[in-house]
Amino acid sequence: MRPRAKKAIKIGAAPILAGCAYAVFVTCTGLSVPCPFRLVTGLKCPGCGVTHMFLDAARFDFAGAFRANRVLFCALPLLAALLCARAVRYVRSESAKPCRFERAVTNMLLVVLLAWGVVRNFTGL
Repeated sequence: MRPRAKKAIKIGAAPILAGCAYAVFVTCTGLSVPCPFRLVTGLKCPGCGVTHMFLDAARFDFAGAFRANRVLFCALPLLAALLCARAVRYVRSESAKPCRFERAVTNMLLVVLLAWGVVRNFTGL
């Protein structure tokens, strides 16, 4: 296996393992890290509900995961594809710089998530 492939796997595995450890902690203790944006402003940030979304998805309760954060739930396959494309490009060429299309999609997702953060606070979603 190429050294860059090993490095890409380690980089990708670290947040997945950390997320799994956090999920086990939350499930066992019932404690979770509160959203600092919500604590300060009282409003939901675009990512509010992420913990519930992932915990519900881990229990195969996809309807509950969707309710926890609709936009991010729908955007996850696209985000995963973007990250995989970058990892493959890094392994093949040692460059993880996104191409023009990936930058455009990433910017579009950022705008959609920010808009979601506004919409969900005014509509109660």
